[in-house]
Amino acid sequence: MRYTIALASSSSSSAIAAAVTVPLGDAIGGGWPTALAIWSLPALVALIVWTPQLRSGARFADRSAGPSLAHLRRLLHDRLAWQVTGLFGLQALSYHTILAWLPSIFIDAGIDQGTAGFLLSVTGFVAIPVSLVLPTLAARGPSQRPWIVLLTALTATGLLGLLITPTAAPYLWATLMGLGQGPTFPLPLTLIVLRSRTTGDTAALSTMAQSIGFVIAAAGPLTFGLLQAVTSTWAGLALLLALLVPQLCTGLAAG
Repeated sequence: MRYTIALASSSSSSAIAAAVTVPLGDAIGGGWPTALAIWSLPALVALIVWTPQLRSGARFADRSAGPSLAHLRRLLHDRLAWQVTGLFGLQALSYHTILAWLPSIFIDAGIDQGTAGFLLSVTGFVAIPVSLVLPTLAARGPSQRPWIVLLTALTATGLLGLLITPTAAPYLWATLMGLGQGPTFPLPLTLIVLRSRTTGDTAALSTMAQSIGFVIAAAGPLTFGLLQAVTSTWAGLALLLALLVPQLCTGLAAG
């Protein structure tokens, strides 16, 4: 629950930044690059606040039990562990790609920069309430497959709208993307807990899913940008749509 609240806090902060960066840049002069530099100030404040906690954090880490190598080796031969890892990696790839490129897609379609940034913030804000309640709802049922199907369908509809006609209903596409992709992030984290028998298993599965998953996710924004540079189109959206198929398959298996 604490992780979900932290995730919601992070999402809301990102959504606010996306909405106000362009207007802030226009107000202070220098455009969005100057506005982005302003966001280094909250990071500096956070650094000052948390630096004294390093010693207590180190003492806590010494007392905490991490996953053993035996746990990790066993999971590398476990089909369910790879299913959870695949779901985590594929949804993270899609999420971070859209997070990086959605404003550019809208701007290229003729929408002004301020509105494009606000549309990105919409994807973050609409996901917050659903992300807060979804883990609890998913954990109560005997299967998480219906949620995986629903979230995948919402994401697919939003991606299809962006690919075919991004300006026809931009707020609808942004909302669908937020409802589909945002809650898909805490769902694999919930599965990590639900599919583990012991705390050691949970730590090991979390380590495997997030380590390998974020490596997979890191390829998303880069590949999407390379496709745009080579084709001068947003063909990467078709790739994201195609990747929903293995995401759904791994999700159904893990759910």
